[in-house]
Amino acid sequence: MGNANKKKRKFRIIIAASIALVIIGTVLIMSLIRASSNSLSTNVTAQTINLERTDISQTVSVSGVVESANVTNIYSTQTFPIMEIYVAVGDSVRVGDLLAELDMSRLYNDIAQAEINLRSAIASAEEEIRTNENTVVNARTSLESSQIALTRQQHNTSNAEQDLRDAETGISEDFDSFTFDNAIEDASVNLDRRNADRRRAEQDYNDAVIGGDNNAIAAAAIVLNDAQIAYDIAVRTYETAVQARTNARNAVADAERLYDRAIAERDRAIESNADNRGSSLESAQRAYQDSLTQLDSSRNSVRSAQNSLDQAESRPESQGTSVELQELNLERLYSQLEEGKIFASAAGVITDIGAIVGASPGGVLFVIEDTENLYVSARIREHNVSSVYIGQDARITTEATGINTFDAVLSFISPRAVSAAGSTSVEFEVQASLINPDTMIKIGMNAFLDIIIEEKPNVFVVPNSLIVTNERGNFVYTTENGERQEIAVSTGIRTMASTEISGNGLFIGMELLVDPEGLLSSGNEFGFPPMFGG
Repeated sequence: MGNANKKKRKFRIIIAASIALVIIGTVLIMSLIRASSNSLSTNVTAQTINLERTDISQTVSVSGVVESANVTNIYSTQTFPIMEIYVAVGDSVRVGDLLAELDMSRLYNDIAQAEINLRSAIASAEEEIRTNENTVVNARTSLESSQIALTRQQHNTSNAEQDLRDAETGISEDFDSFTFDNAIEDASVNLDRRNADRRRAEQDYNDAVIGGDNNAIAAAAIVLNDAQIAYDIAVRTYETAVQARTNARNAVADAERLYDRAIAERDRAIESNADNRGSSLESAQRAYQDSLTQLDSSRNSVRSAQNSLDQAESRPESQGTSVELQELNLERLYSQLEEGKIFASAAGVITDIGAIVGASPGGVLFVIEDTENLYVSARIREHNVSSVYIGQDARITTEATGINTFDAVLSFISPRAVSAAGSTSVEFEVQASLINPDTMIKIGMNAFLDIIIEEKPNVFVVPNSLIVTNERGNFVYTTENGERQEIAVSTGIRTMASTEISGNGLFIGMELLVDPEGLLSSGNEFGFPPMFGG
């Protein structure tokens, strides 16, 4: 930056000296012209120039410095010493080109140890995983067993509870003797029925005996065969009547026995029922309480098994964390190893090298600048800011390139003044990008920047001194037949040295008076006194 300021100051001194030389030369020329004009009184021909068409432009002209639009600084965060540098200032590089390499020998030992630590951590983690998996399987099996036992115990408790309710219902109801009473009643009814059947059987027997006469009457009617048949019928009827009586008597005896047995069974049932009901209730109550106790135990077993399973499944893998830490450490070391080679992150030309072999990297190691994308940075005065805009055409020249000019376009105008606050000379930074950079233009060169405010091609242009302006307008002068002729003109673009003119009567090659008002014979427009005589 200090060298750049010195160059700018030197450049400005050169410009000031050039301007002084131009002024002195102008004074000398004007003095000579004045001397020549004095001789006009002795009939010497007045000085003229031939009118020509040319290009004219109004510009804001400033000096500046050539800079690169893309500047990349290469750094390194490593502290390992620089082992070798592969580029030099002025070398062109592409993205990814190797610029320098660090001595990473100490890092290889750290990487080897880190790999050993990682393998050990992985083995420990795998063993821990196997142990945890077995614990989870055992806990899940225990949980399933406890859940099965709980389900079974819930079923048993439900049965015991139902038995208890049945027992409580039975102890609260009176003994139901309805069935026994019905059996006794049926036995009594059957006894009466059999007594009636006996009496009917005895009556049927007597009637059969008496009915023998009827058979004889029938036998007489149907001869012997009918008599025999009637006899047989009488015999069979008799025998049937006898057997019916016997059966009726036996039925009466059986009914009496059944009746007595039913009475006895009822009495025994009443006694047994009273004893059994009390014993069944106590047994059901004990069974129910035992079942409740076992149910609580089963529930506790399920909860304990579930907790064991949850703990086994959620147990943090401490070795897994160790593996992650070792992996991160190894990645960090490999990342450092990759950073042991310093690559170009941009394409361009190496313009500065801060790296030193054997020293640890510090600050900017390499500066890469894009020589294909150049611009001129300059400052313009406050009163010119309103005349410029982004995209405006410009031309660039340098001392090194001589009369060659390079097209540019205004690409940046600072939004704020770059001069110190309160300064009477307010300036704004502008940048003009070269459209077609040339290898002759180097970064850091001093340059002249002409920002084109207005430009016209192929127009009549004359020095400012040829134009006479008064209340009637603007005029130039020529001579015809030894007499001065006045020509009215309109003016266009005006610079410090020349002005565009147009008007009727102007033509290429027309001779115009250089000093139509005789200013050069008595002074000049700059107010300098004549150098020769009065």
